[in-house]
Amino acid sequence: MRVALATLVGQLAHSARIEVHDGDADVIGKGPCQDYFGAVEGTHDPEHHHDPWWRAADTSIISVIDLDIGFTENSAGYCRDSGMPLPCKYIHYAGPASECISPGPPDGCHRYVKVEYSECNALKDSPPEGIDTANLFDQRGVYTACADKVINRETSCWGPPAGEPVACECPPGAFGDFEMLHEFNHVDYDWESFPFSKEDAIRDGLYIPEKCTVTGIKQWKDTLYVTSPRWLHGVPTSLNTVVQVGGQSILRPFPSYETQVLGDPSSIQYIQSMEIDRRGWMWIIDVGRHAIMEAVDEFKGVPKLWIWDIEGNRLVHEFLFPDRIASHKTSFLNDIFVDDVRDVAYISETSGTGALLVYDYATNRARRWDSHPALSFENPLPPFVVEGFDINNLGPLPVDGLALAPHIDRVFFTPIHGVKLYSVSASLLRDFSTTNEQLDADVQDHGAKSSQCDGLTVSDDGMLYMSMLTANAVEAMEIAKQEGNVVLRPELSSSTVVAQDSRLFWPDTFGWATDEKGGLLVSGARLEMLFLGDWPSSRRNVALFRIPTAARSYLHALGPLKTN
Repeated sequence: MRVALATLVGQLAHSARIEVHDGDADVIGKGPCQDYFGAVEGTHDPEHHHDPWWRAADTSIISVIDLDIGFTENSAGYCRDSGMPLPCKYIHYAGPASECISPGPPDGCHRYVKVEYSECNALKDSPPEGIDTANLFDQRGVYTACADKVINRETSCWGPPAGEPVACECPPGAFGDFEMLHEFNHVDYDWESFPFSKEDAIRDGLYIPEKCTVTGIKQWKDTLYVTSPRWLHGVPTSLNTVVQVGGQSILRPFPSYETQVLGDPSSIQYIQSMEIDRRGWMWIIDVGRHAIMEAVDEFKGVPKLWIWDIEGNRLVHEFLFPDRIASHKTSFLNDIFVDDVRDVAYISETSGTGALLVYDYATNRARRWDSHPALSFENPLPPFVVEGFDINNLGPLPVDGLALAPHIDRVFFTPIHGVKLYSVSASLLRDFSTTNEQLDADVQDHGAKSSQCDGLTVSDDGMLYMSMLTANAVEAMEIAKQEGNVVLRPELSSSTVVAQDSRLFWPDTFGWATDEKGGLLVSGARLEMLFLGDWPSSRRNVALFRIPTAARSYLHALGPLKTN
């Protein structure tokens, strides 16, 4: 990022008159916006013509976006009045048909992102203006529909007074810069880890590149672990590590190919997700079947849970779910979160009308809760469009995302075909003497999210993160607010966009980084293309990202691990 230097302030000698209404500053007079943002279409600035920041090509399209509206209460009203969560974005300029608005930061140093596009027809004739209420621009200030046309992106930063802004040192974003860790045009594998070649795998239908994606993502120390769901034929292994070979990101079977042989009931068949606790134990949920989205009746295995010791490279425990808990014909074990102090796992079951499963390692027992309508999909189905595809054609599917919130001892959950967010007592769930009626009575409805979402997770500082599928975004809300001794009920109206990026197609599953950089991990699985579109080799289809934050996994809010 480039910061407009303080030496430029001397060039700004503009007079301004400011009127204050209810704490908001209205700028009546100010210098032209090119003094702050540089030249835009139809303008020329000879004094700065050698500097690309101040020069715009006649044929290009320019946008300028303030990313920092609503980071304090002094500007939060602009977002709320427009019906947007905090923070929100303000459009200062969006193409030749728009008016360029000079900066007027009322509450501190703001980042103004100027983006140049080689072309962008959408911004030529009907430019958006004011607060970006339609989320047309991502968190980098890029117009999403023209993200592939960006040829330059620069940031200048300006602070109060609003009537005569001064250059300031750019603050970091609320969650830093969104980082792509790995990208895949087609998911490929480390074929030296298999007893057959890539060519043989393709010939025999064991590897069909356009049917492979990545959903689950977790980290232990410096190693990334990911899942490749066997929804369809042609996925060589379902649980893997990410490695780099020759500059290319590829997947290596974990623990090995031999633990994932199709049709072998003692092997892993299909892993949607897993969790790694603080001991380095990986809790792996196996659907027990494969190609479940292709209505193929080749193999019906028993759904199971493996606990695998990463450091010891050994199987600690295996639990086979009884048919009454997880159907051996239809169940879809989807997501998992673990209480590593009590050794209890919470699992979403995304088949039929949905269920939550609970497994207690100490007693080696499991239970099923499936009696509340919140576990099912919404009826009627709300609109659900991603990349122009109607996702309601893939369902309807019930509960998918869930998250353990130790701060309030509740489990949050949401259906994938629905926008409501719910929670239920974790204490009641793990107490196998409670009845379904007691659990039903405890369900809280936290309202409607801004989008359908897939993944949920909670941080150690009490934030709930949600992957927003229709917005290529991640939102967060505080769940552990207190007034005195009273814990306030979380409300979705307080949710904030913490990452939004045109590359984040179908943000699927979260993980917490355990390397030196830390942060929140999220996979971009692009499932809309996997099931409804295509996988051209010339386009990025799958990617893994990091959202920088000082927060850590919810596991650290559970308290210290027991010592044996």
